[in-house]
Amino acid sequence: MDTIEIGIDIGTSKICGVALRNGTAVRTVRMKNEFAIRGEPYEALQDAEGIYTAVCNILQELRKEGEPASIGLTGQMHGVLYVQDGRAASPLFTWQDGRGDLMAGDKSHAERLSALSGYPLATGYGVVTHCCLGGAYRGKLSTIQAYVAMRLAGRREPVLHRSDAAGLGMYDLSREGFDREALSRCGGDPSALPAVCGDEPLGERVAAALGDNQASVYDALGLDGGLCVNVGTGSQVSAVTDAPVEGTETRPYVGGKYLAVGSALCGGRAYALMKEFLEEGLREAGCDADAYAVLDRLAARAKGGVRCVPTFAGTREDPSATASFTEITAGNFRIGEFARAVLCGMAEELYSAYRRGIPKQERIVCAGNGARNNPLFCKILSETFSMPVSLAPHEEEAASGAAAFASRVFGRG
Repeated sequence: MDTIEIGIDIGTSKICGVALRNGTAVRTVRMKNEFAIRGEPYEALQDAEGIYTAVCNILQELRKEGEPASIGLTGQMHGVLYVQDGRAASPLFTWQDGRGDLMAGDKSHAERLSALSGYPLATGYGVVTHCCLGGAYRGKLSTIQAYVAMRLAGRREPVLHRSDAAGLGMYDLSREGFDREALSRCGGDPSALPAVCGDEPLGERVAAALGDNQASVYDALGLDGGLCVNVGTGSQVSAVTDAPVEGTETRPYVGGKYLAVGSALCGGRAYALMKEFLEEGLREAGCDADAYAVLDRLAARAKGGVRCVPTFAGTREDPSATASFTEITAGNFRIGEFARAVLCGMAEELYSAYRRGIPKQERIVCAGNGARNNPLFCKILSETFSMPVSLAPHEEEAASGAAAFASRVFGRG
């Protein structure tokens, strides 16, 4: 049986594995992430050992296609767990953990830590969680994907790829490492910070785990030019650059390169809210129609005119910001007009993020189900950016990107 390349994406609600052969997906295995742990109302916890076992089960299924020549991993960024003596010493505190939003005087913990460290931080960032926990756990900090990679590679301490490490916060791009002095100023233990690596093997056939944004972009663009628009619950626009871009969020990528990134907190979630709005009416009327299909048809026929600012989840700069619909008249007060306005607003929000400093590009490659399942949005996106739009080659972009990256690390791609 031929060899394969395997990629695993450990998401917050889903764990997915993909087997590639010669760059083509030959098998995909998906499993719900049902490893949540009950905690305080502000906490978002998951069982790291349960996740590791689930990944092993997925690997066993994928091996039915062939022996893996390489294994790559990616997953939910920002979250953190503690590792001691080669095993999880804490739950996984996911990126949704809210302890950083708890108040410390007149500021939240995240705001206080941002001011003390000099880095923009938000609740759910690993270093924020670490500082808030105040020494309750011991060991090295790790993301869940880096932890699983460590276990598969037979190591006892986590080593984080630069793309994954930066998601924890207080990462200095100029020095390509954590700012230990900043963490110390904030009361965190710098000895808990893990080692950081580049594009290298962790063990036999196992590559260091990528951040999920970077893995999706790698599937969509590789190291080439272009703009990757990723639309899931939130949305992001990313471009590969040779150096950090001043004034724009820049994340470490692969091949010694960087990503210039713009984000919107409410991407596909905005259209999902329209679907829920319509579904409520359909249920009351006793209809069981596919609400998304109805919205798509009505939006496609809409003439436009209604405008929407789809900041239903606020913005990174202002979490209290609200969404709005304007330019409503008796002639355009229609469901389809509102649906199209949401799609246009999603595209315009991404275009604004692109115009704020991302280097000019000439094409868009879309990733994420929010774009893949909505041809009308892709059309609106093309019109908004004045660029041709195509889809990433694989449906599970993050897992496929991790597989392709691992193949590159081991000299196969």
